[in-house]
Amino acid sequence: FFERAQVPPIDPLRLVPEMLYHPDVTLRLEALKLGCKLVEDANHDLQLAFKRFDTPDLNLQKAMAFQFSSFSKGDWNVDDVNAMDNLLLKLQNLCEGHHTELQTFIGEDLSIEEKDFATLLALAIQATEQDDDDDNDQEKGNEVEGPANLVAWICEMARMVMGKMLSDQEWQASMEGREQQYNLLSQLFDSAAEVIQ
Repeated sequence: FFERAQVPPIDPLRLVPEMLYHPDVTLRLEALKLGCKLVEDANHDLQLAFKRFDTPDLNLQKAMAFQFSSFSKGDWNVDDVNAMDNLLLKLQNLCEGHHTELQTFIGEDLSIEEKDFATLLALAIQATEQDDDDDNDQEKGNEVEGPANLVAWICEMARMVMGKMLSDQEWQASMEGREQQYNLLSQLFDSAAEVIQ
């Protein structure tokens, strides 16, 4: 019985990217809190351990980019803002200690995918056979894509937060939630500074 009941050991680090794939923002928030706790002491080995999660089926960078994208399309509720604040703190903690390797990891191009030769050949044949008409070009021009890396997402998020704060001020919106916006903006700049120094 005991042999049959055995399960593979659980990697606590793997819980972070695993939970970031969940559609529920509250679970993603818990994952980010865990991630922040794991690397808050700037342990070099723990920081580097997160670089393992860059496979197609479990990619930490793309999971973080999903969180950025989800927030940019959301309604700025408390859980969304807290999740974004913790995501930025997680990025800051990953780069703490001026680690060039981790800063490069954060800045990697998320649009680059490794493809085998057979896939590249099939894509080349398909591109050759496809009609290059104006309608197709127009459709391609209408596609909306997010930033190509997490550093660009941080810049985009700073622009968006400042734009919302300015808009709320112009419309004399309620001050409710304004402190959260300022805290988020402060964390944005702290994270950006750690990523580039």
